[in-house]
Amino acid sequence: MNRKERRRQAAQGISAGAAGTPVFSAGDALGDMVGRLNRGGGGPPPAENDPRRALFEAAAARCWNALGDRRDLAAFRRAMRVTNGYAEEAYALARRVDTQGSVKNACGIGCTYCCHQRVSASSYEVAAILLDLGDLPRDRREAVFQRIRDIVPRTANLDDQAFRAAHHACPLLDPDGRCAAYASRPHGCRAYLSRDREVCRWIFDHPQEAEAKRQANALPPVFDDAARFAYDAALHGAVAAFHRAGLPYEHLELGRALALAVDQPDILVRWLTGEPVFTPARIG
Repeated sequence: MNRKERRRQAAQGISAGAAGTPVFSAGDALGDMVGRLNRGGGGPPPAENDPRRALFEAAAARCWNALGDRRDLAAFRRAMRVTNGYAEEAYALARRVDTQGSVKNACGIGCTYCCHQRVSASSYEVAAILLDLGDLPRDRREAVFQRIRDIVPRTANLDDQAFRAAHHACPLLDPDGRCAAYASRPHGCRAYLSRDREVCRWIFDHPQEAEAKRQANALPPVFDDAARFAYDAALHGAVAAFHRAGLPYEHLELGRALALAVDQPDILVRWLTGEPVFTPARIG
């Protein structure tokens, strides 16, 4: 099958041709991570005695089964939503175990201190964000795209510390303090949860001092370890499933990846058929 035909099938939602809905076992997930993703990204699977292993295996299986026997954007979107839903469930469970519900996170609408730093994401998360941006009302979507066009060129040569010091906002952050792609936000954003807003304010206002404390492991322990535990395991499981399904994985700088897409309406169809459309935004 040539690339033109693969594009047509991806755009129109034609089945990949597999018989029935495949079953993806825990052994498949772990074998795939060891055999493929250590060459392409995603990190190694959790060790056998690592408590994250069960979350990893379950996320991989759910993602694969949600894809079913199709390899089109509709199936990808369904699988990504299943993955995100499972990640939220895993975090809720991990948090109950970690804190017994006794500690509340301080994050909320309008609290955007953490939205002023460079964000990395998998190609799968970038694709999900672009699909959700396509559902926004046209004026809101165009406003997001214009912010992407404005911000990304001005920050391209900044390292992470300089980016934070300059207080550049994520282009997905609307003026009212809401995320334009909240439902599909990357797992790294989901996991960045704080129990003390004043500490976040101090980090935002004193980026150089905060970086020194971060390097010395001297920041107050206000960030939710249960979130990182759950979201990382769920994301790596989904990465295993998507990669096994033949969807190309890359680790990307979010802003640069979005900038590649805003003026290329067919970029996701091309990505789905294996073109390295996001490679200019790759990290590492």
